[in-house]
Amino acid sequence: MEKNGFDVERINRFLSGEYSEEDKLYLNEVFCDRDNAKELEKFLRKQWYGLLSENDLIENQLDHVLYRIHYEINNKIQKPNQTKSKFIKWFSRVAAILIPVFIYAGL
Repeated sequence: MEKNGFDVERINRFLSGEYSEEDKLYLNEVFCDRDNAKELEKFLRKQWYGLLSENDLIENQLDHVLYRIHYEINNKIQKPNQTKSKFIKWFSRVAAILIPVFIYAGL
């Protein structure tokens, strides 16, 4: 499909990575032709901004993943403190039982 002096389908195939050697040669001619420079720039700018808006949508769809990562990190940071507090509670219970036993045994 010719549009403004260049084939849009060939450019789209090249941008998607599904191009032939003939398409590559054609694009080399199109990009070297100064007569098509303005139209080609407009077309590629439109393609670029289209890709940017798609990436923004994908980024917004991944916010929940980032939230989950932060949640997991915060939980792992707090777990060592919880382990220490469990150890301190256990140790204080054992000490509360053993100190009177040692005092009674000493008398």
